Amino acid sequence: GHASVLVAAAQHVRVIVLLLAVQQHSPWQHHRRSDAATCRQRHHMHSASTKHQSKNGIQDQLFPTRACIYLFQSDPNNASLGLTWGSVIWPSGTTQCSAGDDDGSNGQCSDLSNSRVLELGCGTGVVGLTCAKLGAEHVTLTDSESSLWPLLRRSIAANSINDGRVSIHGLDWKDVSTFLDPTVSANRYDLVLAADVLYAGMDGLFARVLASHLPCMDEAKGMQSKPTEAIIACPFRTDSPLLNFFGIAHRLGLAL
Repeated sequence: GHASVLVAAAQHVRVIVLLLAVQQHSPWQHHRRSDAATCRQRHHMHSASTKHQSKNGIQDQLFPTRACIYLFQSDPNNASLGLTWGSVIWPSGTTQCSAGDDDGSNGQCSDLSNSRVLELGCGTGVVGLTCAKLGAEHVTLTDSESSLWPLLRRSIAANSINDGRVSIHGLDWKDVSTFLDPTVSANRYDLVLAADVLYAGMDGLFARVLASHLPCMDEAKGMQSKPTEAIIACPFRTDSPLLNFFGIAHRLGLAL
């Protein structure tokens, strides 16, 4: 389940936080094979090369999100790969992709035709790649860990996403020189997504990077008929800095 909190609402932008009732189990584990098998049957995916595999510490799995996508993840405990915890699929990402399914609504990752999507702190890219499979015009996956790029490229290829519809950008929240310039038309987005990025010490950095990638009122004039929407999925955790994030977001002009 989930609940949503509207952080900001203006003519040109809406920021929504999804409070997720998900357990943060160890992410390096097999998802239920029954779910994956059902998804495979529904989409007629029977290729032997796309079943559960684990080779050299890299795992290939089919995840029953709204688009039933294949993702590559890797055990960050394998020092030889030099990866971080961003290399595994966390429950927040898959839950964000399916938010709205249980009550019969369309969920947030739907009706994406002609939409440009930005995912902040993408990790394995589960949210952004789901959007791409659901018809987004273009998806930009961003993360500061370049060690994730090979996994992301393999996932893009495994899902047969057309070249040019998904790009990867190294965005370091501590380094403003890596931020995308929202005044450039190619960096203007209809939807900004992030899953499980609010934890101790990251609230201020995330608020800044979010504000930097949303259009200001002057930039938004004449850009689009509907406001840019940002959706942040947050699981329950005892050390969540969510209230601090709300305060920082307000000071940065993300709340009225």
